Amino acid sequence: LNIAWTSLEPQYASVESLGGGNARIDPAYPGRARVVAQAGPLADTVVVRVIHDIIYVEVMPFRLRAMVGDSIVFSAVGRSADGALRWAPVSWSVEGSAMTLTVVDSARAIGRMVAPGVVTVEATVGWEPVQSGSVQIEGVTSSSLASVSAGEGHNCALTSAGKAYCWGSNFNEFTGTDTYDGCPFAECNTTPMPLRAGLTFAALATGHMATCGITTAGPTWCWGHNYSGQLGTGTSSQLTIREPEQVVGGHQFTQLALGGSHSCALDGQGTAYCWGRNAWGELGTGTGRDHHAPAPVAGGRTWKQLAAGDVRTCGITTADEAFCWGAYLSDVPRRVPQAPVFTTITAGWEHQCGLAVDGQAYCWGLSDDGGLGRGSTELDGDSVPEPVVGGRRFVAIDAGYSFTCALDAAGAAWCWGSDEDGKLGNGGADAASGVPTRVAGGHVFRSIQAGREHACATTGDGSVFCWGRGYWGLLGNGSREDSPVPTRVSAVP
Repeated sequence: LNIAWTSLEPQYASVESLGGGNARIDPAYPGRARVVAQAGPLADTVVVRVIHDIIYVEVMPFRLRAMVGDSIVFSAVGRSADGALRWAPVSWSVEGSAMTLTVVDSARAIGRMVAPGVVTVEATVGWEPVQSGSVQIEGVTSSSLASVSAGEGHNCALTSAGKAYCWGSNFNEFTGTDTYDGCPFAECNTTPMPLRAGLTFAALATGHMATCGITTAGPTWCWGHNYSGQLGTGTSSQLTIREPEQVVGGHQFTQLALGGSHSCALDGQGTAYCWGRNAWGELGTGTGRDHHAPAPVAGGRTWKQLAAGDVRTCGITTADEAFCWGAYLSDVPRRVPQAPVFTTITAGWEHQCGLAVDGQAYCWGLSDDGGLGRGSTELDGDSVPEPVVGGRRFVAIDAGYSFTCALDAAGAAWCWGSDEDGKLGNGGADAASGVPTRVAGGHVFRSIQAGREHACATTGDGSVFCWGRGYWGLLGNGSREDSPVPTRVSAVP
């Protein structure tokens, strides 16, 4: 018997004859396809229903405490059992009167917080059978974040009461938090989460894969990755320290600086100590070996500021002299040649910058995307500080990975160098700049920090804004998406 097989809706399912009256259905897209079997004048039709394999819906931002007046971009995707993305139409709804919701397209909606309160935003994805996902957003009128420290893959902030919150990668307990949110894996936080330990801090510093804080009681505590002894606990045998541990030695530090795999601090007498990896001489001890506990920096100088980069460390003495040590320099402090008197100094991954007494920024070291601010985005390097072009005057500066950010006296943020992932914050399209460019949004900032591929800054109302790379939840806004403009970090009580 010769049977011919035909699909009347091949966009949903096609059919292939296998002979002997048998056929194979190949589903293509969710929907209904009529399949016809015909043998001479005889025919019959069967309806094949193709369903999707979406088993859950991921809605971003995952969780957020948004300030009243903020606009929030929501996105939703369907995922199969193996986590693969599945495109399907999305319908949106909001429960609660504190937010208005406007649909942008088939996958996005924009919500605006119009009043304090909690709302539930729901996304329904797919065809029959549909799957739904929802998030809760709380509208608030204030936040209490007073300072922020931007690391490589995580950030931490302090409230005005000294409570620590962290967000971003938690792969090796960098953030020291219990709750994981907004990630398809259990190693990141997309919004600030409180530190597990009930410690009150006067200062925090984040590095490559570690965090340290000076408590109001005096001792310094560290947590995170410890493979080079950078947590200062006296050993490196415990590679990951989940709970904050006290730095050994009984020192009363007043300032912290964390770098790639080393940490440094100043005590109340201006004595500098460093510990952790010393492969490049970044500890400045002249010993040529790692130290698992604070070791005094060689030279016996009295310091008023330290800055730690990836493999270099810099500082300013009480005599207003700038020194750096580490990779390609020396394993003990070496005077920065031809440096003006700096009021502050910062060390990035491969370049350093400082602010002169008149607010002029100077940079030196190595940068291939304009991070030195000399007008060019070609590979550039120099051991002598040179003025950043443009003649602007700044009151704060911080160097990141191939980029630099600074604040002027009016609180406007300016960044230059690599714009990978939007870390210049000017709304551009990954276009490097060898000159300072204004960070978008018109915000008035009080402090600024440059991480590896992102930057963060504080405002006077207790808010923190971040921009650049969003992977691992670095921007703290409940999402893992990059942002080329400042986006407000989820508020904290």
